[in-house]
Amino acid sequence: MAVLSSSSVEELDMATDGDSETSASSADGNADVAALSWPEAEEITSTLTGAKKLQALCKEYNVPDVYTPYSAGEKPACTAEDNAISVYADAFEAGMRFPLHQFYVEVLRHYGIAPSQLAPNAWSYMAFFVLICADAGVEPSLPVFQSFLVLTHNGELYHFRPYSSNNQPPLFRTGTPVYRPGWKSRFFFLRPPGTMPWPCPVKWGKPSRAAIRKPTLTTSERTAKQKLLDRAAAAGKERIDVVSFISEHTLPVGCHVFLTPQHHLKAVKEEATAIAGTIKQSRKRKSPESSTPPPQQSQSGVETSTPLGSAHTGAELPNISGGERSAATQRLGDSMAGVFEQAKKIAMAELAGKEQELQESKDEIARLKQELQIALQEREFQVSKDEVVQLKLELQVAREDRAATEAHMKLLEKANASHSADVVRLCKELRMAKQAHMKQLEKASEQHSADVARLSEELRMAKEHMKQLEKANAQHLATVSRLSEELRMAKEAHVKKLEMAKVEHEDKISQLTGELQLASAKVQTVKLECQRKIISLKHSRYIEGLRDMRQLAIDTYPEVVNSWELKHHLLPEDNDQLADGPLGPSTHVYDEEFGLEQVVTSRRVRLEPGEIGGAVSGITLFCKSKRRAVMLLSCRTGMIPEDELREVVLFR
Repeated sequence: MAVLSSSSVEELDMATDGDSETSASSADGNADVAALSWPEAEEITSTLTGAKKLQALCKEYNVPDVYTPYSAGEKPACTAEDNAISVYADAFEAGMRFPLHQFYVEVLRHYGIAPSQLAPNAWSYMAFFVLICADAGVEPSLPVFQSFLVLTHNGELYHFRPYSSNNQPPLFRTGTPVYRPGWKSRFFFLRPPGTMPWPCPVKWGKPSRAAIRKPTLTTSERTAKQKLLDRAAAAGKERIDVVSFISEHTLPVGCHVFLTPQHHLKAVKEEATAIAGTIKQSRKRKSPESSTPPPQQSQSGVETSTPLGSAHTGAELPNISGGERSAATQRLGDSMAGVFEQAKKIAMAELAGKEQELQESKDEIARLKQELQIALQEREFQVSKDEVVQLKLELQVAREDRAATEAHMKLLEKANASHSADVVRLCKELRMAKQAHMKQLEKASEQHSADVARLSEELRMAKEHMKQLEKANAQHLATVSRLSEELRMAKEAHVKKLEMAKVEHEDKISQLTGELQLASAKVQTVKLECQRKIISLKHSRYIEGLRDMRQLAIDTYPEVVNSWELKHHLLPEDNDQLADGPLGPSTHVYDEEFGLEQVVTSRRVRLEPGEIGGAVSGITLFCKSKRRAVMLLSCRTGMIPEDELREVVLFR
């Protein structure tokens, strides 16, 4: 048996006497169960799967092997198959056992609900009630149970709540175990042995107002209730804890009989009624569709059929005379009267047969009732015999208990005498201990007073020290504030000085940069001038050498050397031979052949800016053609800056 823990309990609120008619459901008890719906339960499917797991669970809680557990699959707990019920796994832990105890069956049938409609704590209350009734020596009674607990609902499930009344002390301590979250999804289906039906409702239903109304107890029931209250009062002011009480006892289990005598009687009656109905239906099928009318109707039919017969005869025999027509009508009426008489006899015979069959059915029902009565008497006799045997066993147990109680009482008397002596001795020791304790207490009180005086002086000195510390702290804060202000002002002055120095430095850098650029321009100008002078000196030296060499050749070989052949375009005296164009003034030119500059008079040809890639000025090129000047200009731009070119001189 699983032991329930009483350390963690959930407090339940108490119901009042006026809640008995509204605590459960207000649905009519005669409502059709098929018309009810359970939207919350239909959304929950089981998480217990696997046949081995279910068999292990049933074995753990001693479910007999004749019961068949199987997984619910995708079906909710409210839609169990025929002749099967839904069982919550946590209900086993709360106190549910199979076969169901007869009191459990009585409660479920009274309220008209299935076992899976009860929350686990409801099974704890029912198990506690059965066990405490056994302790108090009374039979479990539904009215007595209802006088302590009322059925209430939480959504679509039901549980029991204790009554709260000033006139009635509680039977137990209110509290019930807290179950694991998700217990509503841990369920499975359970089928009884063979084709035996369950003794309790299988389909989900709703209790009626009459079922939940607080009952009026009889004298015997009031006596049983008082015995239960006396048993609960014996536990003291703390009352009995439900969980602890259940864990200390064996949980109630019913017998393996699934049909009570009342159920058996009802089943036999229903079977007899069904048989009689079947016989009547079979006999109705044997009878004709339309029965023969009573004699009075037959007589009236004869009277009304005469004119019809006359009309019909008249229509068929239009040429018959009046006498013949009357005779024919008379014969027709006689024949119809015979027919009706024959039909009457047949109807009477069938009626007599039906009465005989009805009497046979009544005799058969009486026989079945007699057999049922005999069976009930035999069963009651057997039950009485079993009860007598049980009572004998209980009497024997009671005698043994009485003997054990007497022996226990003797032991208690001896223990009481010993206990009295121990009490006297302990009282003396306690008195002496109190005296010693009082002396120690007085001494401790004096020491405490001295300590209090010393600590008070130390506290006063500490307070004075705290005042000095607060004063010093205030002075320190003032000094820190003053120094912070001076530091801020010094930082601002330093920042201003740095900004002024930065501005002066930037101005100085700008001035020096301008002077450096001017100096660089002057150096470049001097450099170019020096280059020009060097080139001019080299060119002059070359021309003088050339002239001296030619003169030396003429002087040395006057007869051989022709002076005209030794003319050179660089010599000024030879420039007279140049033609085609006016001669310009002497200028410095650049000889492409020797790279020297000389003073010549030449023909000037200006080039357009597009022909040389830009304006030219300064130095004049000495070339033999305009095309050559352009080529020279394009390949010598590295030696002669473009901004120094001025014009191109062409020599022919």
